[in-house]
Amino acid sequence: MFKNFELLKQSKEVLISYSFFALALLIFILPDFDVIDKVGVQLFYLTLLNVIYLTYCLYNFDNSIKSLFLNKINLSFVFFLIISLISFFWSLNLTESFVKFSYWFNVYILFFLSSFFLRNISIYTLGFFVTFFLVAHLLIIFIYYYEIISNTTFSFQYANFLRGLASNKNISSALIIFCLPFSYISALKLKNLFYSIFIFFISFCSFYFIFSLSARSVFVTIAISFFILFFFLLISFFKMKKTRFTHIAKPIIFLFYLPLILSYIFFNSSSSNQSDVQILNRISTVNYQDASTNTRIRFYNHAIDYFLDNPFTGVGLGNWKFKSIDLDKLNIKGYIVPYHVHNDFLEVSVELGFFGLLS
Repeated sequence: MFKNFELLKQSKEVLISYSFFALALLIFILPDFDVIDKVGVQLFYLTLLNVIYLTYCLYNFDNSIKSLFLNKINLSFVFFLIISLISFFWSLNLTESFVKFSYWFNVYILFFLSSFFLRNISIYTLGFFVTFFLVAHLLIIFIYYYEIISNTTFSFQYANFLRGLASNKNISSALIIFCLPFSYISALKLKNLFYSIFIFFISFCSFYFIFSLSARSVFVTIAISFFILFFFLLISFFKMKKTRFTHIAKPIIFLFYLPLILSYIFFNSSSSNQSDVQILNRISTVNYQDASTNTRIRFYNHAIDYFLDNPFTGVGLGNWKFKSIDLDKLNIKGYIVPYHVHNDFLEVSVELGFFGLLS
């Protein structure tokens, strides 16, 4: 009887773990009430999710939760939150610090709950969850993409309409590249030919829409992944037996290289040579002469200079958006202001100082 009770309890925990991740992914699909910025609504949904499941965890507090609190990554995150609160004492705008802290606290609770519930879910099962989310994301992007190409020739000026489930095209592109490895893992686990072909198709569509979104940071990510995997395969070829190498190389080539190359060829052939969305034309803008690149380097320089002058205090959590206006006022044109540093490590440095960066 005691054994049956333990099995029932374990099944209940597994079911709750599944529901948590399912609802977490569902946040992107829930109604946004036609707001301009989806982030606020998504944060509201996330807060509700965190409150419900955190209440469950605290009500069922056990040694596993206690050990999770003592985890080094968790302690580092808690230290980050403490430094954030301390920064309130020298914050330029206290209200903005409260707003930003509520955001980071929500992220922390999400991290903590995810760490707790992942005990009951394998990485392979999580792969299926994320693959379902990726398919929904790509489907929404496709609907808008098809509507555009049905009326005109696609060009980079339409990329902002391909946000999918995200708040902007850069996040949309980053979501795709983040989800893909989980899809690959699910295919490797299932070892089913038809599912592998399905993931191949998903991978092809993912790269095609990444090229459509034209987020240069993700292009860099793909390029780094391309060369890391290439050198990994090269080393494996000389160090492993042929059967072992083939076993490793086949999924990498079939799921990553082949869909990437085919999507590149197909996308370029479907775009006119003069189009600003041509991949090589877009990549060529990642240089020091490009206005966007120069602007970001200027933001980086402002942040680095400020950090060196104020290494331990900073401007306070969430306050760089105010200080940066003063530092960049001679370059501001119209209503375009340096809202972010565009580098998370530098932004944390200038807002929280050295200890914030360290955490």
